[in-house]
Amino acid sequence: MNRRPWPIVIIAMLYALAPIPNVLLSSAIEGRSVEEHLIGFMTNGDWLDLVLHLFLFPTTAVAVYLCKKWSYSFFLFASAVVIASNIDYAIAFPDLYSIGLIISVHTINIAIVSYFLIPAVRQMYFKPSLRWWESKPRFLVNIRGALQCENEKANCRVIDISEGGAFVKCAENLDINDKVNLSFTFHNISMSLNANITYLRRMDGNGYGMHFTDLASNHAARKNLLHLIRSLKLLGVPRKRVLKNWREDFKDWMLKLFKTGEGFIPKTEYSMNTGALLLPKNKTEIKPTKKRDNDDTDPDIQIPVDEKNWKKSA
Repeated sequence: MNRRPWPIVIIAMLYALAPIPNVLLSSAIEGRSVEEHLIGFMTNGDWLDLVLHLFLFPTTAVAVYLCKKWSYSFFLFASAVVIASNIDYAIAFPDLYSIGLIISVHTINIAIVSYFLIPAVRQMYFKPSLRWWESKPRFLVNIRGALQCENEKANCRVIDISEGGAFVKCAENLDINDKVNLSFTFHNISMSLNANITYLRRMDGNGYGMHFTDLASNHAARKNLLHLIRSLKLLGVPRKRVLKNWREDFKDWMLKLFKTGEGFIPKTEYSMNTGALLLPKNKTEIKPTKKRDNDDTDPDIQIPVDEKNWKKSA
């Protein structure tokens, strides 16, 4: 899944469109046409009502959709303002707003706020590494390399790599936050990258997701890494995930939701900084193919290489 969780998208859309049903409902309650309601609202309403009804909801929609740290605080603030405003209107105009309508509106507001209080949802707004849709493309490379942690050095296999990190398999036992150095050679380009272990998977051997740490200060390493990523794109190396059409993605999400109940609460399948993927238990192993002589890549995936294009891509 490469998009935002569909519940987040749907809630953002509801907030963006909220002024329309608000106007229609207010017009029906007042017994006036939509045009008469809007004219009266613009001429007699104060600026606070104008901001609340026409601008607060779309702004909240943007905040919810962006999934930033400030978005969460703004959402809670906006929700409190809306709930307080509804209570104020119900007290000021008891003849217009029935008990049933008040309960329904507050139930919807409280339900939405409760959804954002779920830890899995809340954490996406505070931890950028959980926002998988912001991750850089990860390329399947299966490159043989070496992983060094303190004085220990072991052979490893780089399963995939991105601009921010990599996922490797290694027999060495490592832990979260261990500092390592990943080195490998890909078609005459030598890489040496310092990283932190940020994710581990114990199925089918030890798998580690890592975040490259010193790219901002190590210009040579960053240049080589960007060179590698550009070349992988030019060579047509397969990516870990291909973005599906949004209609197909939404359809798949709906089917999964109704059949299994999953998808309502987002699962952090990806880590933006590590390029790590939580694989399902029933994943299919790629069958090895014949390995070419003097090839640095593992036999799982054979990458067609044009040395001329590789050298020009720097």
